[in-house]
Amino acid sequence: MTRRRRDQFHQQKLNQQKNAIRDFANASEDIVNAGNHAKTYLRIITSGDPTAFPLHKEQTQMVAAFKKAFPNQNIEVITKEELEAMAESPKFAEFKDKFKDMVPEYKRATFVRLRADEAYGTRNSIVVPRLLFMGIEMRRNTEGVNMRLQAQIIANNATVRQE
Repeated sequence: MTRRRRDQFHQQKLNQQKNAIRDFANASEDIVNAGNHAKTYLRIITSGDPTAFPLHKEQTQMVAAFKKAFPNQNIEVITKEELEAMAESPKFAEFKDKFKDMVPEYKRATFVRLRADEAYGTRNSIVVPRLLFMGIEMRRNTEGVNMRLQAQIIANNATVRQE
């Protein structure tokens, strides 16, 4: 190996290491932001009537499209496998294409609760794209799921649990 090729090889490896560090830092920042978003959202849905607080100015249109895409989806309890299937489905791709310009950072990592009757925690949270979170939580809010289960959330989970 010539000196020039060796130097190029070492520079390439150094660049890969720098990129890996940057990617880790970005991922860490995304998780911190997702955690802060989860705390804020839990305060919102436990401090008042979630049916009266739209998550987006186009909520009615977004909920209708989400229901059309996933009409039989149980929104009170969702499994990790269901969320993964939803995120990878062509129906979600259509939903995303329709609303991505209306939702800043529509791909940003956001925690969603697997069970609507529990607070965020390590066993009840999974990271999803923000647009999928919005579809699920807007349905939970407009259909009264979060309101109906609000007392239970407050009683069982006065604060976000660190499990």
